[in-house]
Amino acid sequence: MTADTRDEAIRTAGRNAAATARELGLGPDERLVAKDVLIDADGARHVRYDRTYRGLPVIGGDLVVHLAEDGTITGSDLAHQGAIRIAGTTPKLTAADASAKAVKHARHVKKAKAGSKDSNPGGVRGRARSPSSPTVRPSPARARPAPPRDRR
Repeated sequence: MTADTRDEAIRTAGRNAAATARELGLGPDERLVAKDVLIDADGARHVRYDRTYRGLPVIGGDLVVHLAEDGTITGSDLAHQGAIRIAGTTPKLTAADASAKAVKHARHVKKAKAGSKDSNPGGVRGRARSPSSPTVRPSPARARPAPPRDRR
């Protein structure tokens, strides 16, 4: 598939996202955001969506919708079936209080301070990080392979 074909398929999936959400039984405050599309040789499409609720990302809400060549939904793979129901989206803490509380609970992080933005949570390797974020590297002792054992 060419880049142009893929881009157009993603745009089409985006235009159809509201109808797809209704057909899957998602609630009125939920939205689907098309992220990727795979097209099979027979014309079937597999669309990966991210899910939002009142503009907030739904953790674990990503899903794949399978469509026949004519656009009919033939199946879906999603972790949470049906509409999301929560008490509300109004924060109980101010941004400053939430940041201070996070710092308090992150005692293992060296030099943690309120207001800092770490785009590499937990030092997970392979994720994007800002130039000011720390890089986690194995200690020199772990970086070297273990010496071979004598097998006599």
